[in-house]
Amino acid sequence: MFYPSRHYDRPQPAYSIPQSKRAKGLYEEAMAGFEKIAEEHPDEVKPYIEMIDIAIVNLKDPDRANAIYQRGLSLLSKEDDKAVLARMYGAMRTRLNARPSN
Repeated sequence: MFYPSRHYDRPQPAYSIPQSKRAKGLYEEAMAGFEKIAEEHPDEVKPYIEMIDIAIVNLKDPDRANAIYQRGLSLLSKEDDKAVLARMYGAMRTRLNARPSN
């Protein structure tokens, strides 16, 4: 028997759809999917992290990544989530200056 310990009053975010689009190289469609998750689940930090990662790694657009980061900071209500977003953003920004090794 299975007795879940957590109960949700609404469906959980479907990250697999935008992640699949990203894997196929459909970066703008993936961004739109993560935007929708962020809108529908304002307490989730993960869609902001995913969008920042796409902006930096795939689109090479630091300005867009920064705009997403700033928006996440302003919309997230939990200080812990803001701290996670700040740490992840700082780590991902280092990828912009990384040079491929020979």
